[in-house]
Amino acid sequence: MLIDAIGIAAGLAVIATFYSVVAFKARVFAIASNALFIWYALAAGLWPVLLLHGLLLPLNILRIGPLCRAHIWPASQPSAEPAGYAAARPLRRRAGMPLTYAGDVQPSLCRA
Repeated sequence: MLIDAIGIAAGLAVIATFYSVVAFKARVFAIASNALFIWYALAAGLWPVLLLHGLLLPLNILRIGPLCRAHIWPASQPSAEPAGYAAARPLRRRAGMPLTYAGDVQPSLCRA
């Protein structure tokens, strides 16, 4: 029963990973799903699942670092805004549209 609950939690974490529109949150959910799948694979004796998520976990941990560094030192990173996006910002503000777009890193997520 506990093993099934861990597997269901791991599956839900994968769904949350794909549902997330912010890259940092997606990596956090991916790390959580990898950890849960490793736990599930160890408990159920599923060695291919353990191998896959054992390889993906360090990859996700390594790939989350640049997402925070891009926010902390934005000058060192090239601008990810599409051409003309900055010029349209005042128009977006007047129209009540969001000033950020889906892939932006949120400052509160990168603080230790």
